[in-house]
Amino acid sequence: MARILYSTFCNVPGKNVFNGPFHEGLVKSLSKHGNKVFIMVTNDFLVNPYQSGELLLNIKTKKLNNYIKEVVKPDIIFTFNNSLYDGLLKILDCPIALWCADSPPTHSNKSLVKENIYRYHLLHFSESTIGSAKQIYGDDVKNSVIGYASDFQREELVKDYSISFIGSYFGNDNHFKYLLENSSPKEIDCIKDIVKRFEQDPIGDFDKLFNKKNHFLKNKLSHLGLMQIFSNQKRLELFFALKDMGLKIYGNRWWYEITSVFPDIFKVFDPKPIFSVKDNQDIYNKSKVCLNISHVQSDVDNMPFRVCDIMASDGVLLSDYKTIYSKLFGKDLKIPMYENQFEAREMSRKLLQDEKWRREIVFLCNKKIQEKFRFEHRLRDLEQIFGINFISKNNKEIKYKFIDAIDFVFVKKSSLLVNRSDIQNMNHNIVVSWMKLLLKYTLPKSLKKNIIELLHPKFVLYVKNIKPPSLFNKKTKTNFDNFLYKKMLSIVKRSK
Repeated sequence: MARILYSTFCNVPGKNVFNGPFHEGLVKSLSKHGNKVFIMVTNDFLVNPYQSGELLLNIKTKKLNNYIKEVVKPDIIFTFNNSLYDGLLKILDCPIALWCADSPPTHSNKSLVKENIYRYHLLHFSESTIGSAKQIYGDDVKNSVIGYASDFQREELVKDYSISFIGSYFGNDNHFKYLLENSSPKEIDCIKDIVKRFEQDPIGDFDKLFNKKNHFLKNKLSHLGLMQIFSNQKRLELFFALKDMGLKIYGNRWWYEITSVFPDIFKVFDPKPIFSVKDNQDIYNKSKVCLNISHVQSDVDNMPFRVCDIMASDGVLLSDYKTIYSKLFGKDLKIPMYENQFEAREMSRKLLQDEKWRREIVFLCNKKIQEKFRFEHRLRDLEQIFGINFISKNNKEIKYKFIDAIDFVFVKKSSLLVNRSDIQNMNHNIVVSWMKLLLKYTLPKSLKKNIIELLHPKFVLYVKNIKPPSLFNKKTKTNFDNFLYKKMLSIVKRSK
């Protein structure tokens, strides 16, 4: 059976946690069938796990490399959006399965793929992202459609929720806000033009939106940032339309950031942490209607992981419009869909009033998932693609292992100040980078709260002589980091 290095970013706070039900289902299925999976959560190793492979300053690179080579000894690397640390591919010669969790324009360290093009095999969840992959990586890159899967099980539980949604708010883009506040009317007109064309093709080539007239904005606007802004808007439009129909929202606490403009959000938002398969499964099984609201970068021929999870449950799926449903599930399955918030409200009303209709849809969805969309089906696909056995004949389960970053830093474990559950903010990567650099100092526990407060994003905006764009400007980023470092050191010195 296979030894797998499973390298992925993680949006879920805490230690040794999976980045959502899909990852949990895939890893546990691999383990169940006799594969040894080593999970590297790149948020704990990299300065920015979403956009680069740069290791944190206090990671012992040589020790980490030796561990990968001598202990992990992978037959294959599974990576999501290419979140890998720099230098990893130089010490290994195994193939790389790049799972396209998001569209290729959002992938990290694209040059690494181009430099090792013959080792990479991109795994897509639909054919719609293959075109952009070829556009970015060239025609030589190998592409396969792997398909979706779910580990959820249907249970007939008491229906506590009329309508539920589990998903994230992507935070306020303070950089974009600052840019607008400090731009002239003519510059804002240029920004409006770029945004208008972006909306027409959110996953297209972002560089093509710029010309001689607006070139000055190229390093000031973020492709990912705009995707997140409009994904937030799409979700909020739905919530505003459904807030009086028994809507219940689960996700990260960033939803509270919009209470000043949408105070009703705290009435429908439940802050209870919902991360595991069991957590999500229970919510869907207790819901009459389960919403799917896709990111803007997910086109009509693509869909989020939650779709199959809902279809495997006892709740009925209500989704934004998707052409992929008829391709994947057949034309006989009529999934309720909407194209705007008004249609979503009307469709919700009909579904809530018609239990028989809901039961029929749930039955057909459960059947489709059981027939073709379990993780065992995907492991068979992987065997065909890579020629590696992923399903053991004796079904002997081998426990998966999380690689602990603390084993590779210049510090004793007892000196650890924080983990990701303590800091849930958009500037997480810079925070963790300097947190871990300071681990070489033994700090009193009483300082923990002060330092966390110091590093909160609101502090970034509070510092008058350091402007938010420095977080995104390559030239000034170091100045900001040095300033932040000095502030933290001053706290350390005052404590001695």
